Amino acid sequence: IFIGVSRSGYPRYYGRICCIRLFGQEWYVGPHWYCSLIMTAVIGGIGSGYIFVIAPTTGSTQQVGGVVITGLSLAMFYRCVLKNPGILSAERRWDGGAIPEQNFPSTGTRRCNVCDI
Repeated sequence: IFIGVSRSGYPRYYGRICCIRLFGQEWYVGPHWYCSLIMTAVIGGIGSGYIFVIAPTTGSTQQVGGVVITGLSLAMFYRCVLKNPGILSAERRWDGGAIPEQNFPSTGTRRCNVCDI
């Protein structure tokens, strides 16, 4: 699926976090996206090791269970990875009425007076 700027305004950028719309949902990709690929390899590697090395010696039920558990683990992992991190939707408004966006990475030296982060 090609991801480009559409009429609806996606992808949107909140600092270094990119928001894209796929399959009717908003998905968020942060600056450490490559770590999710590493974790996918770890989950898939451990699951595959169990499915192809350990489970065949114990029976087909264990292999099916390994496939189901590995698939569910990957699905829940990506569900967590691609969700809104929670810092993007401020509930408080500042005096100007609009919700400000952070367009650059924070250095950690001062806190935002609007979202208190």
